[in-house]
Amino acid sequence: MPDKTIPLLQTAAACVLALTGAAPASATLPSSVRDMIEAARDTGDPATLDAIVRVARRTNPDAGAEIDALLPLPRLMPLAVTPMPGEGIPVTIAEIAPPVIWRGEGELGGFLTTGKTESVGGSVLFKVSREEGPWKHSLAGRADYQETGGILSREFFQLAYKADWRVSDAMYAYGLSSYERDRLAGFYGRVSTGAGLGVKLANTEEFRVNLEGGPAVRHTYFTDLHQETALSARGALGIDWRITPGLRAQQNASVYTEPGATSVESTTALDTRLMKKLSARLSHSLRYERGPLATSVGTDTVTRASVVYSF
Repeated sequence: MPDKTIPLLQTAAACVLALTGAAPASATLPSSVRDMIEAARDTGDPATLDAIVRVARRTNPDAGAEIDALLPLPRLMPLAVTPMPGEGIPVTIAEIAPPVIWRGEGELGGFLTTGKTESVGGSVLFKVSREEGPWKHSLAGRADYQETGGILSREFFQLAYKADWRVSDAMYAYGLSSYERDRLAGFYGRVSTGAGLGVKLANTEEFRVNLEGGPAVRHTYFTDLHQETALSARGALGIDWRITPGLRAQQNASVYTEPGATSVESTTALDTRLMKKLSARLSHSLRYERGPLATSVGTDTVTRASVVYSF
């Protein structure tokens, strides 16, 4: 059966406006009409509000600005209005896109040991991302610093940007660029740029597995002041397992390989929720570098206990 709710609402609104006396074109919006629009708005029913607003605009053509001021912000979202009897094409309210929300986390950890050997160090990490249509933009940064016995034993900085474009529900294309600095690994700076394809091997709210691969170009500025640019192959694996609402495990690993050099990075983390947005994290990171310099060969591991704020 056809829905008679809208015509009845429109007829009722027209009768009430007629009884209360619609204002001439030059007058402001009558209080009775204002009260009716506010009452319809407070019901939260878009159909009721459409009917009342349409009649109000007809009977008060010069009060459009006052009527608009009474409408809630969601009313400015895309909304098709059912035409009144005798009217032609339906009216569509101007579309205002919803704001794009950035989501991410910040992590802070540190340690201090005393005794025969004194060590002090800390780490700061952040990750932010946003999705807009088929695109996902991600930005991440990390800094580690450690001194042991007054001697620098770790100094690492990294900043990376990545863009994913959704091809299908199970596949995406990506492009990335990163900068890193690790003097103890034999380079003052290294810029990596690459592109490729990613496959979502599992993609549920509780368990996600992504596998990526593609070519990359890396330019390295070594501590002996010589520079190299090389074509590399890149692979990456990401696992995100939400074991319970308050317990989460993650594994992220990547490898770059090229003639005469290989870089491997792997991080395993376990998060326990403390509050709604605050978690405690225990993580273990491994970095392996093999390069042309003797100082650029070796494995470096870091175990962290840190606090994570998510937003």
